[in-house]
Amino acid sequence: MTPRKTVDRRELTLCPDSLTDAQKTRIRAWMAKRHPTYLRGVGHLWSAHRDFHRSRGNLGLDWEASFRSWVRKAKEIDQRQAAGGDRGAQERLRPQLDVVK
Repeated sequence: MTPRKTVDRRELTLCPDSLTDAQKTRIRAWMAKRHPTYLRGVGHLWSAHRDFHRSRGNLGLDWEASFRSWVRKAKEIDQRQAAGGDRGAQERLRPQLDVVK
């Protein structure tokens, strides 16, 4: 039997309400350098990220890294929509959004 290698001893956790001050500082610096147009909406992006993962009961090891991925994906989606593509997601959601009205 091969012994298991333990790479990371951190526990899986639910997404926190907010990041620590140190994490916020690192995220803001990263966003200012790589995604400055999203920096003004960082609070909204975090809320959407947190709500998405909590609504599904997702567990994670590194919520800071998860949020960076969320920001990169948001940028990709915005770029596709600006180019006139990916209207399929909007069309798939339209019936659900009509119910909410």
